Amino acid sequence: MMKDYLEKRFKSKVGIKNVSVGGWDTITAIKEFKERVLSSKSDLFIIGFGMNDLHTPLQQFTDIIEEMITEFKKLNPSGEVILIATTLPNMESNWVLNQTEYIKIFKELEKKYNKVYLCERKNT
Repeated sequence: MMKDYLEKRFKSKVGIKNVSVGGWDTITAIKEFKERVLSSKSDLFIIGFGMNDLHTPLQQFTDIIEEMITEFKKLNPSGEVILIATTLPNMESNWVLNQTEYIKIFKELEKKYNKVYLCERKNT
């Protein structure tokens, strides 16, 4: 669906490699990052973490996301990164910990790096 949309929108062939794994947090993902993400050169890297990082310390979360951005940019300096803000859990549940802070981190990273963009979700 995304591939078809992008090819139609930009009138160009598009290749998509989805390396996401449901249930992974940033701590797990960074261990496999070089092999799973950097093993093939891409023009666009979409990062969507947060829901499973409820126990990840904020600084560690920030450091890992920033490492992903900088390693991707080293491989492809003109490449673009989209940061997808996490969906927040039910605010009355016991799942609400750090997730509300991740949007602030993503906004700072969007300002800090060239061609890094935030896709902010709105909970209704």
